[in-house]
Amino acid sequence: MNFFELRNALKGLGYQLSNAALSSVVLRYHNKKGTISFDTFIQIVVRVIVMFDTFQKNSTDSRSPKKATFTLDQFIDATLTV
Repeated sequence: MNFFELRNALKGLGYQLSNAALSSVVLRYHNKKGTISFDTFIQIVVRVIVMFDTFQKNSTDSRSPKKATFTLDQFIDATLTV
């Protein structure tokens, strides 16, 4: 799976990431061929779901869910538990 396939697969699941965020994911998880295996894709999906849910729970404005407020403990818990 390449960058574009990952973007389309996540979008199909209802999760749209910016190109910058998606690039970070691909850089973190790609193999030596520059692609992402199916097993790794599943890991990415789980992380994205948890991160979106956590962000939405801490969103400061339900009308514009582009900002969230976290305590340090909440941030560490959200980023390390997946």
